[in-house]
Amino acid sequence: MMALEAEVHWQQGPAGVPEPLSFRIAGIERSVAEVLDRWPGSDIGYVKIRGEDDDLYILRYEDAGKRWSIIFYQSDEPLPEGIAGVKPRFV
Repeated sequence: MMALEAEVHWQQGPAGVPEPLSFRIAGIERSVAEVLDRWPGSDIGYVKIRGEDDDLYILRYEDAGKRWSIIFYQSDEPLPEGIAGVKPRFV
């Protein structure tokens, strides 16, 4: 699975699960418009969101929200220039 590390501003959500408010990748900041789904786990969890850009993202968090990555991105538009040049890391 490929993932891009992301800087995420978050708060404690339902049942203490991290809930993202905004995220930054390759210097591009996006606000979270809506949390669509959550898959919490003891060590690793996932959150499906719709960004302010109306694109879909699945974010993965580890260590109770200390490490975040984007593992899925869906858009009708091409990747933004700043993101397109980022090399993914494998997790």
